[in-house]
Amino acid sequence: MSNSKLDSFLNNISEQADLEAALQDINFSFNGNFYHANVLTTAPNPCLHIAGAGLVGLPLSERDAKAIVSCATLAPFGHGESTVVDKEVRDTWEIEPARIVFGNPEWIKYVDGAVCYEVCKALGVSIGNSPPKMELYKLLLYETGSQ
Repeated sequence: MSNSKLDSFLNNISEQADLEAALQDINFSFNGNFYHANVLTTAPNPCLHIAGAGLVGLPLSERDAKAIVSCATLAPFGHGESTVVDKEVRDTWEIEPARIVFGNPEWIKYVDGAVCYEVCKALGVSIGNSPPKMELYKLLLYETGSQ
């Protein structure tokens, strides 16, 4: 094994041992959840505009869903160490955030305020003086029956 591979291997073992020790510490506590899901009925209309589809109404109509699909790409998923596209496994479409605009400025305020607070509270994250940055990663549209 070359020196660089050996160093990398030993570093990974050390990091894994550090993590195991931290999790086995009897003083370790975590008061949050590892995920959060909720329906917020007070959300303002985001005035979602997608390049190639135009203004998308909410709740989503079949017409607007078809418009999204027409300008989206199939969403890949991780399979081992590779990323693949297979509609039999994941029948989902994606749009990159650069093609999305939220026309209602109240939407951004709502996400940065109410949504950020609720998610952080549920996950057990202290906001403090530096709240997390709320950033759209991708827009996903799941076909009926997809997970």
